[in-house]
Amino acid sequence: MTLADFCKKHGIAGDEVRRIESYLHKQDRYKIKTNFTGNFVIDSSNESQVLELVNEYRSEYREEQRRLREEEAFLLEEEERIAEVVRAMPITSTQSFDGYRIMEYGGYVSGDEAIELTDSYFGNGDFDKDVVNDKLKEVRSVAIDELKTAAAQIGCNAVVGLDFDYVTIDRQFPGISGRTVNRSFIILTANGTAVTIEPV
Repeated sequence: MTLADFCKKHGIAGDEVRRIESYLHKQDRYKIKTNFTGNFVIDSSNESQVLELVNEYRSEYREEQRRLREEEAFLLEEEERIAEVVRAMPITSTQSFDGYRIMEYGGYVSGDEAIELTDSYFGNGDFDKDVVNDKLKEVRSVAIDELKTAAAQIGCNAVVGLDFDYVTIDRQFPGISGRTVNRSFIILTANGTAVTIEPV
């Protein structure tokens, strides 16, 4: 009988048939006969061996799917935990918090963000400081969130010694019809020390 007949006989259907076929081609424990078209030929001489392989595969597949579900659930739970810690995490540019003591230092953490100020942010070449300030607020917020996330990922619940570093990159190159295109980037890094604090 063919593999399709074998699977039907043993209650195997759908995508599982294709997975089993792929598995049987890859395994090298038993040599399973094939016909001239490359399809498996299963008869009384090898059916028990094929069934053994199939049952082992199905068991391993179920275990792998269970492990993946557990891993996915753990990652989701960890993501939610970190998000909750980040939302409540205090930060300061000083080295301490009033009313709290530092129980543990987690070390240096940082968060980075960059923005490109394209020509659309400069009215006919005029430098619009209000637009730049708004964009800096955006990148600062993103960088701080990354900084907090980095601290939460190593088990800390606060950041001290917060400061910012800015880098600007300006480029000019020929555009369409010889028009000069300006590309300006502002890169911001939020730096600090991750700590674990508790009320005094």
